[in-house]
Amino acid sequence: MNVVTVSQLNEYIKRKLDGDFLLKSVAVSGEISNYVAHSSGHSYFSLKDKSGIIKAVMFKGYKQGLLFTPKNGMKVVAMGSVSAYPRDGVYQLYAVKLVSDGMGDLFVAFEELKNRLREEGLFDERLKRPLPEFPDKIGVITSETGAVLHDIKNVLARRYPLGKIVLYPAKVQGEGGAKTVIDALFCMNEDDVCDVAIIARGGGSIEELWEFNSEQLARAVRASHIPVISAVGHETDFTICDFAADLRAPTPSAAAELCAPSVDDIRLRLDAAGDALKGAVGARLLRERQGLNAVRQRLVKSSYAMISSGRLMLERYRGRIYSGVKTVISNRKTELVEAARRIELTSPSHILERGYSILLKQSAAVRSVAELDKGDEITVRLKDGAAAAVITEVLKDDI
Repeated sequence: MNVVTVSQLNEYIKRKLDGDFLLKSVAVSGEISNYVAHSSGHSYFSLKDKSGIIKAVMFKGYKQGLLFTPKNGMKVVAMGSVSAYPRDGVYQLYAVKLVSDGMGDLFVAFEELKNRLREEGLFDERLKRPLPEFPDKIGVITSETGAVLHDIKNVLARRYPLGKIVLYPAKVQGEGGAKTVIDALFCMNEDDVCDVAIIARGGGSIEELWEFNSEQLARAVRASHIPVISAVGHETDFTICDFAADLRAPTPSAAAELCAPSVDDIRLRLDAAGDALKGAVGARLLRERQGLNAVRQRLVKSSYAMISSGRLMLERYRGRIYSGVKTVISNRKTELVEAARRIELTSPSHILERGYSILLKQSAAVRSVAELDKGDEITVRLKDGAAAAVITEVLKDDI
């Protein structure tokens, strides 16, 4: 019996395993347990079923192709090769690919991304922007050769011929499609001539629609300042782009209907608005007429009251004026009588009545002896007549 070292035995076992053709490419189904994502980028885990367990490793280079994040308890199919790790003396599965067992790896990746972005708040309804009611230019991101563009044009030509379509061509299927859609959306925002954007593609399998499940596309849709309608696939198809968009349309044709109103609806709304305006104007005129009549009635009543009050005031003023004038006249009459009496008392005739006389020289009253000379002829006026006289001597009082 040959004695070998542990390392030699482990190396021998590794060569035996590596030389087994069946173990070079195996697909093992099981449940992930003890999953560890190492800082190096490699992943270490175990696959187990009801009665067995095997260690497994997936190196960093192969992980980059995964469409989902492996987790404990997830049922998967691991594809790769079985070999031994000589240092630890264990054999393990070296996985180069992992797919979900039963659900499909694309669906798992879709759900994982959707949940992560939802938790981040990227799908929050409060972020949704309202669509313009009457868009002038409608940007369409789709294939320029597909039937989708034709369908959108037909719907808009029938419903809303006022809208102008601006096409931003993009690849809507296959690897690299998401980037072309992102670039088209970026150019649309840079041009800033469109009022709303439609990202559209016809129906297909999850693989055919997979480019619209891009995280980068979802973030680009959310970053757009132009409202975005996502119309990818048929009514039952959902993509990450649908959740990120401001509005999801079940089909491209439905997106064309949702982005703009129908001219028939506009006409009906205008007719209804015209009828409402007529009704409002009629009601306003009626209210104003009623108000005017009420003001007129108040003015008439107020005028009557003012006239009546003015008449009473006029009567009072007239009575006051009459009484005042009467008093003034009476006072003036009394004053005149008194003045006449005083005048009468001071009149020459009254003085003559009292025994006085007036000397007149050449018809002028003589007031002083200085006016007389000896020999002057004078007239002596008495109460009942006059006498002629001649001055024989002028006597002056000593003062």
